[in-house]
Order: sequence, then C-alpha cells, then structure tokens
Amino acid sequence: MVTQRIANPCTPVRFRYSPPQNIRCRSTDYSNERGDTVFPGSSDTRMGEAMAEIWEILNDYFDDHLADLKFGEERLRQLRRVFANFTDIENVTQRDLTLVLGRWKGATHNRYVAALTHFFKWCRLRELTDLRPEFQNRREASRDTVMSLGQVRRLLGAVEAAGDEWSPFCAMLVLTGQRRGEVRDLNVPDVDGDTWFIQDTKNGNPHVVHLSDTAQGWVDRWVPPSGNFNCMKLRWFKAAGVDATRYRFHDIRRSFATHLVEDGQDPQVVDRILNHCGGARGVARVYNRAQMLPQRRAAMLRWDEMLAGNQNTLAQTRTVRAAE
Repeated sequence: MVTQRIANPCTPVRFRYSPPQNIRCRSTDYSNERGDTVFPGSSDTRMGEAMAEIWEILNDYFDDHLADLKFGEERLRQLRRVFANFTDIENVTQRDLTLVLGRWKGATHNRYVAALTHFFKWCRLRELTDLRPEFQNRREASRDTVMSLGQVRRLLGAVEAAGDEWSPFCAMLVLTGQRRGEVRDLNVPDVDGDTWFIQDTKNGNPHVVHLSDTAQGWVDRWVPPSGNFNCMKLRWFKAAGVDATRYRFHDIRRSFATHLVEDGQDPQVVDRILNHCGGARGVARVYNRAQMLPQRRAAMLRWDEMLAGNQNTLAQTRTVRAAE
C-alpha cells in the first residue's frame, strides 16, 4: 500500500491514496478468515478499506468535476476537512454533517454547504449513497465599510512596515484597486510599460490595468509575496494606524472605487477599472462593450494624485471651467 499523506490540510497539493488495485473486491491477498480486507501494518481490518474508498471517491469527484473549475482545489480541500473524521460515506448521516458544518459561520458556512450539496448529488447519481442532505444557509453580513482617504494614504505610506517581500504587494493593492489574488499573482512579464495585462481573473475576462509612475516603480521592485497574509496585515495596518480588526483587504478596493466616484469619475469607468461584470443593466449591459481605456487611464492617474494629497477634485475642476 502506497500512501501520500499531507500534514497540513490547507495545502494546495491534492491528497492521493493509492490502495491495491483490487481493494474493492477484497482480494484474498489481503483477507483474513472472515473475508475482511486487511492492510499491512493496520490493526483495524475494515478501517483501511473504508478510508481508501472515501478518499478514492473524493479523487474521482475531483477528476470528474472539480479539476475543470477555477477553484476546484479549494473545493476539494473543503470536502477533505468535512470528511476528515469519517470512515465510510455510507455511514454519514444528516446529523453528522450538520454538526461538522457548525464549525463555520456566515459566508464560509454557505460555501461548505454548496460544496457538500453538489458532492452528494454527484454521489447519488453513481449510487454511492442514498443520503440527500438538507442544509440551511446562514445570513451573510453585508460589507459596506469604506476607509477614509487619509487612512488609505497612511496605508500606502506604511507599506515598508509589511516587510521587503510584502511591500510591493501592499503598494500595488492600494495603487491599482485590484483583487488581492490578482495582485498576488502579478507576473512582471505581463506588465508592458504603463499597462498591466491580467489573464486569469475572477470573472474569466482578461483585464487591462493602467499603472501610474508610482505603480511602475513598485513593479520594478516586485517580489512574489510569501508567508502569512494575516501576520503581514497586522504589521502593516498597525504601522499605518488603521484598525486591522475592522477593515479587510477588500475594503481597500471598495475605498478605491468610492473615493474615485466621489471625486467625480464616471461610475462606469470605475466599474471597468475594477473589472466588474454588473456595472450596467439591461440594454446597456448587452450592447455597451466599450472598454473606455483612455478614461480609465485618466482615472488611475487621478487616483495617484489623490493619494499624493492633491485635493482639487474633478468635480471642482469642472465647476471652475464652467464658470470661466
């Protein structure tokens, strides 16, 4: 029997269990006088077979469905956490799953519910179990927290406190307003002058981000971030005087959009910068495919000015010009 075990269940490497090829037919090579499967080095005759089967089912589910999903490996990790203490899928009950899901709250709980719902549907179609579990989604707290412009400026000024391996990441997070995962995966060859091309995005649409001179300087210093996000966040936010328990990384992105719109930028332009799919509605959403690249470039340059302390908003500038 060949087993590759993973010490940390959060590791992205996929667990593979490689039992004997004829494990399900209980080969006489691994059977005792009762016909139970016996694994070398195992005192429990049926435990080994059951564990082999449940991990085999997860591996088959990954190959058949999850491998084609962008977040398939994360879904597999979720299922491994749920079934960590189970030995046989046929013995899993509704009560067992309800107790396990009680470990998580809010949006995290709902993600595990979605993972289990589809997994058991897949299992029923293959007659692996008859269980049809039912779950109740938890209410997700809406996030509408916005940092003040002063707080965002302090974060940009304190990026060095995050450490040499994190400071470029932190600076690009503030300067571009892009998602944490997209900034983390920044590949320097994808940057051409003042333009950053993102191929792998959350909504699947390739994205273009215009970079200010300040952002280009941080690209020149780029180091792929490594280590613990939470520890880095505590150092960074503490140095900036920002409450790390109240604000999240995504609040930087929300603050970026909010302050640009309040400055007078077109909301549709800001939506394009954020690579949102749902900015427009109805006919406009179907037919308006304009990328607004010049306007997006101007908005990014304006954001750099706002971070530098230029308080003359676009709306004020337009008012002065109209008066003249």
